[in-house]
Amino acid sequence: MPTTRERLLALVRAEPHLNQTELAERLGVTRQRVKQLVDDEGLAIDRGPRGAGGRKPKVTEPTAPSMTGGVAAMAAGTTPAVAVFLAAADLTSRGYTVFLPVTQTASCDLVAIDRDGQVERIVVRRARRAGEEVRYDDPIHGRHERKAMILTDEPVRYEPALSKQRKG
Repeated sequence: MPTTRERLLALVRAEPHLNQTELAERLGVTRQRVKQLVDDEGLAIDRGPRGAGGRKPKVTEPTAPSMTGGVAAMAAGTTPAVAVFLAAADLTSRGYTVFLPVTQTASCDLVAIDRDGQVERIVVRRARRAGEEVRYDDPIHGRHERKAMILTDEPVRYEPALSKQRKG
């Protein structure tokens, strides 16, 4: 009778699309054993879903973004990059010219220039409400001029508030 290793290699040759979870089910062994054999053989095989019955991807209906002040509101779980772009869109709609840094080590997320040439360095933070209080993480601790706080289903908030909010 062939060994589990030999059966695994034959199955991978016959059906290269299978992931490690599917291979374990077909071979009647644990996923851990398949992982050990895959690592020993130096094979590049996806791990596949884990847990009882495997993880099913969440399927949600796409919803239209709510509008807040002409800019789409942030959805829960939005990435930091999307939050920066939401703030940039908001500033642009207020008449600012917006620049994004090229490096990830920049001291701010955006540079905005108003029509009078006033330069604003802006750090964007995804924020959340705790009652009436707005909370956000601030690892930089005030080394910037202005914060743009992105809250779900609310307009972008600025701290300190923008003095010029001309549109057009």
